[in-house]
Amino acid sequence: MGPPIAFVADSKHGCTVGLGCDVACNNPIDMFQQMRLLLQAQRDREHTACEGVPTAMSRSCAEVLRLATLGGAEAMGLGDVVGSIKVGKRADLVLTKCTSMRLTPVHDPVRALVLYASVADVDIVLVDGVVRKQAGELVGFEWPSLRKRLVASSDAIMERAKKAPLEEIRHRILTERSKWLDQNLSDVEKARLGAAPTAANGG
Repeated sequence: MGPPIAFVADSKHGCTVGLGCDVACNNPIDMFQQMRLLLQAQRDREHTACEGVPTAMSRSCAEVLRLATLGGAEAMGLGDVVGSIKVGKRADLVLTKCTSMRLTPVHDPVRALVLYASVADVDIVLVDGVVRKQAGELVGFEWPSLRKRLVASSDAIMERAKKAPLEEIRHRILTERSKWLDQNLSDVEKARLGAAPTAANGG
């Protein structure tokens, strides 16, 4: 729905920033993909703004991993409860295997997680210390019955959506997007996204 703003909100506006998934109807709920998307978007922004051949990035894999873990917890006011491995916090943990071809070998665990890992590598998931996924399989859930409920819910949502004023919603989204682009992107970035530059920012 637009370029990621995590680093802009963090560095320019001092916001508490977390990384998450949105628009699940269009995109997979996959934090590994989101971490890579944020890095790639930042790389594009910096490469577009620089002169000559880019030689470095200002943001690291460690920063992105923090946004996907402790940053999200802090953004929801739960930084003292979850988001990092620390005595006294809840054991909300995701453990990945490093046996797949894409994760063999691992020289830097943080970079491997951010740049190479996928949901297929997730082996164990604990929620408040309770195992909810083990050996890649859900624990404590009857997937067939849950899937049936999910499909029924989706069908009901699609039926209700037919009554939504789509044109009004689309107009409002595009208007808000234009405002954000005008306030946060350079003219070069706007041109790449098909947005017209304004006099206020040098256009």
